[in-house]
Amino acid sequence: STGLHSYICNWQARDGMASAKADYQDGNRIIQSCLGPEWEPKTNTTQSGGERTVYRKEGSKTLVGIRYFKESRSIIGSWHTVVTIGDDSNLRAPIQ
Repeated sequence: STGLHSYICNWQARDGMASAKADYQDGNRIIQSCLGPEWEPKTNTTQSGGERTVYRKEGSKTLVGIRYFKESRSIIGSWHTVVTIGDDSNLRAPIQ
């Protein structure tokens, strides 16, 4: 960890990309229902072919993010889903 996150949760998908994507979609629904309409989501594609959504609220430095991606540091290339809550300086960190 870079020390920039207030909270991070990372778990490996049991059934590859489909499972990681389903976790990501479920997580997005939960995050949206918790944060409310003043938090705006922005979604983009990760380097490994997954997706990342970051929620921002005007005037706040806090970001809430969720992503799923294929681990590039292993031969097997397992899929993961990650939830982060922290400062906007986290955006400067490279993502897979």
